[in-house]
Parts: sequence; structure tokens; C-alpha cells
Amino acid sequence: GVLVTPGIHVSTPDAYRALNREAIAVAEEAVPRATRELVWSMDESRAAGGNLWQAQLRNDFEQPVFKSHPEVAKIHRALEKTSALAVRMSGSGSTVFSLYRNASEARAAASSLAWPCQVFRSVSRSEYLRQFRGA
Repeated sequence: GVLVTPGIHVSTPDAYRALNREAIAVAEEAVPRATRELVWSMDESRAAGGNLWQAQLRNDFEQPVFKSHPEVAKIHRALEKTSALAVRMSGSGSTVFSLYRNASEARAAASSLAWPCQVFRSVSRSEYLRQFRGA
């Protein structure tokens, strides 16, 4: 994946104040179903080579933060133009991440960006524990 860290300060209290709480309440009712669908979409995406992740991943902070910080929205759009499986803002911002099928796609995307970024890879729980324990 690619992690873009533009150094833009986003006030977390302001981001929370800007949330559309009614929309979130309705969305919360669908969380168990959405979680199941995300797991299924990961398997289906692997099997079909398709992109079902973007529709399943959600961050309620994106729209209000994009409105108050257009540069973060610009980063998001730039990553969407790459071969990303999914693009989302992390937490209340301003970091934006994208997921790719492989490391070469992630490196190509990172090299096309005008913002500070890092290529990363996800690790399994067992690999994480080995690294955490220093084994």
C-alpha cells in the first residue's frame, strides 16, 4: 500500500463536530452486515481479480474533512487515479492510504505523487507478533 502524510493539521474536535450524526446512526445499523460483506469481498476480489474493496471500506470523516481541507481531497483523488484497490483517509485525517495488489503497483503509485509518502505492506498476525517480540 501507499501512505500519504501531507503534514496538514486536521483538528480532531472540529472533524467530530462536522460529522453528520444522523447519517452515521443509520450506517451503524448496517455494520455487522458490512463487516461480513467486506470479508466476502476480499475473497471474491482475490478470486475474480476485481475491485470490491472500495465500496466496502468507509470513513465518515472523509466528506467533512475534504470540505474543510481541499488538499486532502486532492490527495484522495490522485490516489484514486492509480491502480488502487481502495483509497481512504485514516481516522480524522490528514493521512490518506491506498491498497494495491502487489508491491510494484504500490511503488509505481508512490512515485507518481507530489506529496510525502511511504510504501508499506500488511503483515499477518503471526508475523506481527514475531516482529513485536523481536524473534
